[in-house]
Amino acid sequence: MVSTGASASASRATRLNLDQYIATTSAAIRTFTGTRDVKVMVNLSPARPAPPFRVAMTVHADGIRPAPVRASIAVAAQAVRAYTPGFKVTSLAVDPGRISVAVEVTASGGRLPRHAGSVDIINAAAVLLAGQSAAASR
Repeated sequence: MVSTGASASASRATRLNLDQYIATTSAAIRTFTGTRDVKVMVNLSPARPAPPFRVAMTVHADGIRPAPVRASIAVAAQAVRAYTPGFKVTSLAVDPGRISVAVEVTASGGRLPRHAGSVDIINAAAVLLAGQSAAASR
């Protein structure tokens, strides 16, 4: 998995926590997929204008059936867009033994610049989980 974000959206605190981000993301992928072989990389781009937050993931697996994979990704993307409207799948290839998917997140405006999609999706997920927690405790 490769995450690419705008250098302008990566504060000093973010930069100091990149190792923790990589370790946490690797652990999450291992848990979700059940595989031990995981590689996570982060790129911070100084490009102007600042690029949106992007994530590209390649999965190697046997017995891939394209239709269910495509359907599952479409359902997951729709669920994420419900709380992060700037989320979109920009590329999806399902080949024998390999799935490659790329997503892009642009901040929905307001207080965050469009290139701060990583911050927008984190904030939106936190609000979603807080709402779910509050609903569950009623």
